[in-house]
Amino acid sequence: MKKRLIALSVALLVPFAATALADETPKSDTQQQVEKRTLESRAKATQEREAYQLKRDKARKLEQQQYAKTRAAQKRKADAERKAAKDRRIAEKKLRNAEKSAEKAAYKKQEAERKKTLEAHKLKQKQEREAHKQQGKVDHAKRM
Repeated sequence: MKKRLIALSVALLVPFAATALADETPKSDTQQQVEKRTLESRAKATQEREAYQLKRDKARKLEQQQYAKTRAAQKRKADAERKAAKDRRIAEKKLRNAEKSAEKAAYKKQEAERKKTLEAHKLKQKQEREAHKQQGKVDHAKRM
């Protein structure tokens, strides 16, 4: 009985197994197609991501270059302004020094003239005193 039961079970299962195997094959093809599409979409996504990253990297590099150029131009401009300010300060200092020198020279000249005038005045007074003294002697000699 057991043999019959097994044979009957096997006989009943064979058509189902054949159907299951037949169904399994198309599922396998479908699964392969799905997997193929999945791999293709993943590959496409990877390519798109890499293209985007490359594009982004190029844009960043260009942006960095432009920023570097801008900073260099700003630095050159600031350096030129600092140099101009320094040159202006040096020129102003030289002008002040020249004015001071001119004032000192004028003061020395004025002092020399003042001393000369003072010496001339003292000499004139001395001469007047001597002349007055001589006149006094002459007047005294006349009186005697």
